[in-house]
Amino acid sequence: MKGSLLYGMRKEGKLVCAVLAVDSSSEPSSLPLMRFIFSLALAMGLEAGQGMEAARKEAPEEPGRFLEVNLIGILPEYRRQGIGKQMLDFLRAEAKRQGFDGLVAIAIRDSAGFNLYRSVGFVLEKEFATAGTPQCWMRLRFDGKSKGYGAL
Repeated sequence: MKGSLLYGMRKEGKLVCAVLAVDSSSEPSSLPLMRFIFSLALAMGLEAGQGMEAARKEAPEEPGRFLEVNLIGILPEYRRQGIGKQMLDFLRAEAKRQGFDGLVAIAIRDSAGFNLYRSVGFVLEKEFATAGTPQCWMRLRFDGKSKGYGAL
């Protein structure tokens, strides 16, 4: 998709972490977006594709250009080793270098991903549910003016 960035991290000769990020200022055309959602549904199940489409509809409006972390995956045997934090540190530096105003992400409330994003400074911006699962839009502004709400 136009405006999409794919990053990976290797360890011991294999890909252990992968991230798909999208430039929030580039509006993906409907055909590549539908192809991506269809591919996601094939790879991860229909609910994952439907969840991503529903989440995009719930995106909070925020002026500026943000790097949206759409998918982050770490091989199970490499989790809890700081790889997710390393990847987010890299994404933060890369986004700053490319002139983004910050990072945004979607996470299931109280999941490992949610806690990871919070640990590096993301704030909860909006809660919603897809198929009964509580999810959150989270944002990390580089100017420090993130507008989170409520107690986490």
